[in-house]
Amino acid sequence: MSHNDTATTSSFRMMVLMYHLTGDNKYVANLHKLGPFIEKTNLGEGDVFGWAGGYDDKGRPLRVRQYEIEVVQPGWLPRSVGPLLIWLYLMDGNEKHMELVKKAYAWHETVRRRELEPWQLAAWEAMSKAYSGSYPGTLRYHPGWPDGILPDGSNWGRCLSYGIHAWYPVTPEMKKKYGGLIHNGHPQGNLKVWAEGARAGRQLPVNHFGGLIYNGRGNAMCQVRRALLEHKRGGYKGLLKYYTNPVNYTPDQYLQARVDAAKRALDERNARLAAMREDGANRFTGYDTGVLFGAKGRWFGPKDTKWGAGYEDRITHEKRGERSAWHQWQLVYDVMIARGRIDADTAARGGRGLQGVGSMINLDSWDVLGEIFSTIVEKENPFDVPIKKVEGQEGEEKS
Repeated sequence: MSHNDTATTSSFRMMVLMYHLTGDNKYVANLHKLGPFIEKTNLGEGDVFGWAGGYDDKGRPLRVRQYEIEVVQPGWLPRSVGPLLIWLYLMDGNEKHMELVKKAYAWHETVRRRELEPWQLAAWEAMSKAYSGSYPGTLRYHPGWPDGILPDGSNWGRCLSYGIHAWYPVTPEMKKKYGGLIHNGHPQGNLKVWAEGARAGRQLPVNHFGGLIYNGRGNAMCQVRRALLEHKRGGYKGLLKYYTNPVNYTPDQYLQARVDAAKRALDERNARLAAMREDGANRFTGYDTGVLFGAKGRWFGPKDTKWGAGYEDRITHEKRGERSAWHQWQLVYDVMIARGRIDADTAARGGRGLQGVGSMINLDSWDVLGEIFSTIVEKENPFDVPIKKVEGQEGEEKS
């Protein structure tokens, strides 16, 4: 099983889609096995919960690439494990899935809060300013997003060359327990020293700063955080309501959708975002629409993150100015709905469903073009599948 590049989430979504297309239970007959497998493959010890990028059939972690090794890597919670557990919960009502998401989120919050300590923020800011010219976009570290964490949570840092370049001092105990996972090629645990060097103009090892925050630039906890909030507010029914929306509007629902669209269209901030200039060229001009749609999931992130990369040419890495295209499309879409130019049947297109392109940023259900995967077959509740119950883990009654 691989959590990287949507390998497992895409397969899961495809099986559900094939069930809805054919009505054949064979496509979802084994989905119930995934929850116990995810629970089994948690690498964390004690209060630490997290996953590696890949596993063999027996649940043993695999080294996938030099920066994807058998340690806890925060990116797999929002990219794969979180969505999978949420979808499974919406299918079988098993509270154990959400409890696992909650525990994993709590641990990742522990990491984030520790990295918000003032001296750490100052250290990362110093390094960002010193080296951003040589390594544009790679040094704006985002607190709480190290590449890898030791299974007991005692240290973490950048994964490269099949080892962790640790942020914090490496003790003899750490070396004894995790010697094969901690990189020995560079001084370890010198975050403060590195920052002092940056302020003094000293160059640091290129392996640290040629890609210091690979993991941190490509992830966001939006979906996991929001799902936990909706679950806390309304339990199973509340979370299901958040993920689903009508595929057919009543007249009153259509009127409300038009009113909501008008409010968005009249919002000053939305109009300002749609009016942004693009290095002298409008984003609609000279840009392949297929590529434009493919970049949608990366359009709204901060500029120094992977999910803010919609403004950058993916081949030449040329900066293309501000990211206004999707803001423009959204404004046009909202105006057309508000004026009744998009009929009720078209405007009612379901909710988030088993969202893929927006999984990192948790697109709102009204977002222009929305989650295209979930509109291939119109289902108000795409989670209504005959998934088997795991013995001894009966969930809440879904009806």
